[in-house]
Amino acid sequence: GCSLPPMRGPGWVQAIRWPALYFVGFLLFLFLCALIMQNLERPYERAQNVHNLEVLRQIELVHSIVTRQNATLAAELNPLFEELSQHFQPTNVWDMPGSFLYWFTVMSTVGYGSYCPKTVGGKAFTCLVGVLGIVYFGLLLEKFTVLLKQIFDLVITPISRCSASRPRFGALAAFVFLTAVIMGYIAVFAAVTWVIEGWAYGNCLYFSIISFTTIGFGDFAPGPGDNKLVYIMMLGTGMLLLPYYLSTSRDLINTMFRPTGTVVPYDERHDKVEDADSEGKPTTSAA
Repeated sequence: GCSLPPMRGPGWVQAIRWPALYFVGFLLFLFLCALIMQNLERPYERAQNVHNLEVLRQIELVHSIVTRQNATLAAELNPLFEELSQHFQPTNVWDMPGSFLYWFTVMSTVGYGSYCPKTVGGKAFTCLVGVLGIVYFGLLLEKFTVLLKQIFDLVITPISRCSASRPRFGALAAFVFLTAVIMGYIAVFAAVTWVIEGWAYGNCLYFSIISFTTIGFGDFAPGPGDNKLVYIMMLGTGMLLLPYYLSTSRDLINTMFRPTGTVVPYDERHDKVEDADSEGKPTTSAA
C-alpha cells in the first residue's frame, strides 16, 4: 500500500547516534582549528592594519596638497585616490566568525579565496591539518547520507509503492520530489544571501549553486560580519543534502531507464539490499 514504512533496524536512536557523534566532533574540530588560525593570523592582520592606516594618512595628505595647488588636477585624480584608499582599508577577516568560515571552507573544499593565510604558520597549519579536516568532513557526509536516506525514504518509499505497477513512474515522481526539495533549499539560501549581501537574486542563486557543489570560484564570497556563521549553518546543511540527493537520484534514474522487464521498484530493490545485509549474504542485482 501507500502507508509510511516502519523504521527498520535498531531504531531512530541508533540511526542518529553516529551522525550526532560525528557532528559534535566536527564542531569541536572546527572550533579548535578556527581558534588556532585566529591566533596565527590576527597579529599579522593587526600590524598590517597599522601600516594601512599610515598609508591612508599619507594618501589624504597628498590629496589635500594637490587640491590646494590645482583643483582641476585633483578632480581628475579623485578616482585614483579613491581606489588607493579602498585598497588600504583596514580589515577584520580573522575575527572568530571569519576564522570559522575560513576553516569550514577548507574542510568542505569550497575555498572561496576571498582571504587566505599570510603567515608561514597559518599556511603550514592549513596544509598539515587541512587534509585531516577534509577526510573528517567526508566521513561526516557519509554518516549523514545514510541517516538522510532513512528519513527521506519515509516519503520516497510510499511514492514508489503507490506506483508498484508502474515503477518507472514511481521513480520519476520520487526524483521530482527530491529535486524540488534541493531546488527549494537553494532558493531559500539564495534569498538569505540576497538579504545579507544585497546582490541581485540571480547572482545569489549562482553563488548558492557554486557553493553547494564546492566549486567556490571566489567571484562572490561572504562579506565581513557575524553573518558568516549563518553561511556556515546553511552551507553545511546544503552540503549534507547534496551527497544523498546525488546517490539516490542515481538509483532512481537507473530504475527509470532500465530495459523493459528488468525494472525493480526503488523500495523492493532496497528491501533486498537490507535483507542481504542483515543475513550477511552478498546482494544480487536485477539482471
